[in-house]
Amino acid sequence: MNATDSRPLRQTSFVLPFVGTLLLLTLIVDFVIQSFSLQWSNPQAKLNFFNEIIDRGVIALIGLTLVYAGFWLNNALNPPVVAEPGNPTANSPLRNPQFWNFVVASLLGLVFLLLLPVHFGASGEIYTAATTQADQREAQIKYQIQQQQQEIQAVLSSGQLDQLLQQKNLPPDRL
Repeated sequence: MNATDSRPLRQTSFVLPFVGTLLLLTLIVDFVIQSFSLQWSNPQAKLNFFNEIIDRGVIALIGLTLVYAGFWLNNALNPPVVAEPGNPTANSPLRNPQFWNFVVASLLGLVFLLLLPVHFGASGEIYTAATTQADQREAQIKYQIQQQQQEIQAVLSSGQLDQLLQQKNLPPDRL
């Protein structure tokens, strides 16, 4: 392969990490902005927030994949130079962009791992609220049915059923 053939690959090896880093930065900025505008007291809003963040985890994976693909392509085109044994800072991981990409990937993985129990907690809060509301509604309906049964029993025991059925001004639901 001559120098003119590898030129697009060299450009690609610089573009891929740039695009991947850009995706990761937009994901982090979006995460921070959404977390500041969240109503933490509203369980439904928390659940929606966690769903959105978890759904955007794919963007983080794509970004990290692009960054690692760019590093791989760059290393394939330009093999790494072995550092001098007497220079300890030449091989320092703090100077290696792959190390920092690994740190970002680890932090994002930790964030998504920590979001899992919080997401389940928010789901549990919503489930508890829904079941409590359903139980209250059920008790209210049972009370209304009991009231109507008592009214029917009172009408049947007093013998006023024929008089009530003959009244023309009685609403249909009452009949």
